[in-house]
Amino acid sequence: MLDDTWIDEPSGVDFRGRLRERVNREHEVHRPIAERQIGGRLVASLDAPVAWAAGPAGTLTMLDMHAAPDPTEAVALGRVGGWHDPRIDRVLAHLDDRERAVAMAYAEGGDGMTWRLAAAAAGVDPKFATRVQTKLQREGRKLRERLNAAAGTVTR
Repeated sequence: MLDDTWIDEPSGVDFRGRLRERVNREHEVHRPIAERQIGGRLVASLDAPVAWAAGPAGTLTMLDMHAAPDPTEAVALGRVGGWHDPRIDRVLAHLDDRERAVAMAYAEGGDGMTWRLAAAAAGVDPKFATRVQTKLQREGRKLRERLNAAAGTVTR
C-alpha cells in the first residue's frame, strides 16, 4: 500500500483517511466475483456448473446454457461460432441421413448457397429443402427452450 505515490502527498493530508480510502478501493478491485451483487442478487460465474437431468453425461456450465444471440439454425450449421459449438451435434442428431446431407451441403456451400441448391447438391428434390430448413428451426427452438429451462436449476 505504501508505494511511491505517497511521496507527493502534501504534509497536511489526513494520512489515516487516505490510507482507508486506498484500502477500500483495493479491496473492491480484488473481491471475487462470487461475492459481488447486482441489484441485491449475487453474481454467478459463467463457469458455474449447471444441473441438467436430461442432458449429456458431461458437466455443463452457465455459458453452455446461455441462448445464442444468433438464430439457432445459423449456429447449427456452423456459420456462427464454428463447428466446435456443442449445440450443433445436438440439433443435427435429430436429422436423418438425407436431411443431414442437405444441411451439410448448405453449411459448406458458402455465401451464395440456398436451401434449394443444397438439396440439389445432396441429390434430393429441391422441395425437400423446405422440410430440412423447417425441421432445423424447430429442433433449434426445442433445444433453446430446454437449455433456458435447465438454466434455472443452477447448482453450486
